[in-house]
Amino acid sequence: MMLFNPKITSFGRNETFGLRYGWLPKGYNAFKKNKNIFTEDSVCSELGLGKNMVQSMRYWLYAYSIMDQKKGDLTNLADLIFDNRSGLDPYMEDIGTLWLLHWKLCTNPHQATLYYWFFNHFRSSVFTKSEVMSHLVEWLSEKTVKSKSANTLERDLSLLLRTYSIDEVDTKNIEEILENPFSDLNLIIKGQESSYRSVFKSREGMDPRLMGFFLMDLINTKDRGEDQLDMLKGNKGEQTTSIPLGELIHPNLMKMPSITSIFRLDENTFYTLIENLTTLYPDCFDLREDAGVKQLYFLKEDVSETNFLKDYYVG
Repeated sequence: MMLFNPKITSFGRNETFGLRYGWLPKGYNAFKKNKNIFTEDSVCSELGLGKNMVQSMRYWLYAYSIMDQKKGDLTNLADLIFDNRSGLDPYMEDIGTLWLLHWKLCTNPHQATLYYWFFNHFRSSVFTKSEVMSHLVEWLSEKTVKSKSANTLERDLSLLLRTYSIDEVDTKNIEEILENPFSDLNLIIKGQESSYRSVFKSREGMDPRLMGFFLMDLINTKDRGEDQLDMLKGNKGEQTTSIPLGELIHPNLMKMPSITSIFRLDENTFYTLIENLTTLYPDCFDLREDAGVKQLYFLKEDVSETNFLKDYYVG
């Protein structure tokens, strides 16, 4: 799901628990073994979690696109990553898996509205929690049709900041590190006097092949509006799909997720990754300049985004 729908938003479903390190593989394997696991009375004892934690795990499985709520089943991506026999990273040992999960969360506005908003639309590099809250309330009042409880928003925002931030002076103990893998991405730095920084720069572990996945995920998604589809078509009836690079950077232009904003990537790093991607896959991508505008051309139809993941993990 990538297109924001003002009638479908989600807040307060995490039961105030952030994603724990082993929840996604554990939830994946439990559901694969028994599709009714989350509705059975024995779920708490089988998963070794309290009732609220079970509900939180189930929510995060949906939010990170491990489970598809409409289909009531695991996603193909979940099988690709977490299958015990053939999974590419069943124990979440590769930082690329964290970037992948972060992408799926931030491109899921129906299930993870706050994360979609913060990492796509809130672009301040220095801020306080109260400033984020103020911008969030303003955005929700303009874009959504239902009011949200201030307490719910505050709890969700606190959880987001706790999940992604690291202290300037690292005071986390080993238990906190094991519980929360996403601080490893260094997307938010907690400073002094309740201030935070989230700067656009190069990112450790970001790879051109991962970029190939993110781009094809944008192109191949089924949940797009007609205005987005029109903007993705080539000019003057051309069959080749192309996107101006500037529209991948600024989310408001296409109403689509912004790769640079989600990963807090500076533009030079983004351009370098795109150039390297076109070098690795010259039959799939081409970078051209049309009338002074850099355009990324998608040269093949029906290219599966999972091909790039397989190349990344095998390579």
